[in-house]
Amino acid sequence: MAIHRTAQGRSLDMAALISKNEKIGIKTIWDHVKNVLCGGNEEVFNIVKKWCSHIVAGKKMKIALFVKSTQEGTGKSTFFDFFCDKVIGSHLRFKTSDVKCLTGGFNIQLHGKIILQIEFKKKIDDIHKLFELSNKISFLVTTSNAFVKYI
Repeated sequence: MAIHRTAQGRSLDMAALISKNEKIGIKTIWDHVKNVLCGGNEEVFNIVKKWCSHIVAGKKMKIALFVKSTQEGTGKSTFFDFFCDKVIGSHLRFKTSDVKCLTGGFNIQLHGKIILQIEFKKKIDDIHKLFELSNKISFLVTTSNAFVKYI
């Protein structure tokens, strides 16, 4: 049971604020993450849970989650939609299918975002483009200060 102190100093049982249906929904999402996104791999699942807890706590993780499947419709976006819309707030995510937000000259749309979700619509075959994208993501994940370029 998680007990937190309110601003007025009262005890608050956070678990009591979640309904039975919400608990079932949360369990369903975690089962989806573990069994579908992580392929049942407990070590990967623990990394994803740690990543989530750091995001919620306002800590920067030095890793990026890369979710890939050879099939469409496997639910790759389901977890991120839930996490952003129901846990941290959708205003903190930038969701796009255009990698130019990383590889182009201007990235103002990333300002104030803590999650960048790129939905690849096609496979990237050009090894140079893939390497450039990988470098940009690596920089954003590991740097303490990223610059936003305006027009």
